[in-house]
Amino acid sequence: AHPDIPIYTAALDRELNEHSYILPGLGDAGDRIYGTE
Repeated sequence: AHPDIPIYTAALDRELNEHSYILPGLGDAGDRIYGTE
């Protein structure tokens, strides 16, 4: 990588379940971001 070129990555998940958790696998994004449950 070159030090003057920023590199960004992203991913899209397929769906939300009936509790609005991100599927597959991430769960509740707010809990992940703020460390709550």
